[in-house]
Amino acid sequence: SAIDNGVEHPTLTHVKHKLSAALGVKKERIRITEVFSGSDCFKYTVDSLTFQEKQRMIQGDPTRRLAQQFQQFKELKIHPLLFRPAFDVANFDKKGDKSFVGASSKFQVGPANMKREYTQPTGWTRYGLKVLGKYNDDKWLHPFNDAGNWWRAFHGTKRAQVYNVDPADAMANIHNNGFLPAQRAAYGPGVYCSPKPPTAEGYAAEVTMDIQDNNNGNIQTQRKKFKFMLQVAVKPGANTLTPRSDDNVWSVQNKDDIRAYGILIKEV
Repeated sequence: SAIDNGVEHPTLTHVKHKLSAALGVKKERIRITEVFSGSDCFKYTVDSLTFQEKQRMIQGDPTRRLAQQFQQFKELKIHPLLFRPAFDVANFDKKGDKSFVGASSKFQVGPANMKREYTQPTGWTRYGLKVLGKYNDDKWLHPFNDAGNWWRAFHGTKRAQVYNVDPADAMANIHNNGFLPAQRAAYGPGVYCSPKPPTAEGYAAEVTMDIQDNNNGNIQTQRKKFKFMLQVAVKPGANTLTPRSDDNVWSVQNKDDIRAYGILIKEV
């Protein structure tokens, strides 16, 4: 294909021209990496995108600008909450996306001799983080119900704002650099999480956003509130959790024994 061979194609050139106008960057920096068959859906990246350029794009209302260039524009394939300089589209993996809006199932996860209950986060939508292939093997996460799966839990970043860190940016930092131990350690020193979605929700940050919906070219703005938190996996083990951990709150003693694999978002 033209993409695989690095050959210019009239359709790709036309799309690059429109993306260039919408994003405010030279079309030579835009690389279309994938075209989905049977649709007008393009996946692209911008070479050498700086932090300042990302901020300018975000503040410049990319949904409106793309809709102006593409008559059949539908949506940006990323939640508006995550469209921020701290994140890159490359951080996400659609294979991990899942809607739990109508789900309420419970599963036993982990090795045969130390399974723990996983409760699906009813009412939330998960945006998968790109973690497959990041570690020695993927059995800690995939396939689901493998004996090598790690326990499932949830982690809120609301308290990051106490340290002048945006809670959403804190999620990006965790994905890129790993967890930090909690500053307060009522359940013993470690990284805190909960296997109970309602408990973790108490530590989930909340944000109010103006969301633009494109309805057949008619762009409407609505003010909405969202909560967000991380879905995490915890390594099974007799000494993984502190002795003071209980059924609602886990303190993971080794920060390498907990991994974030998805961002959960819920409208409130």
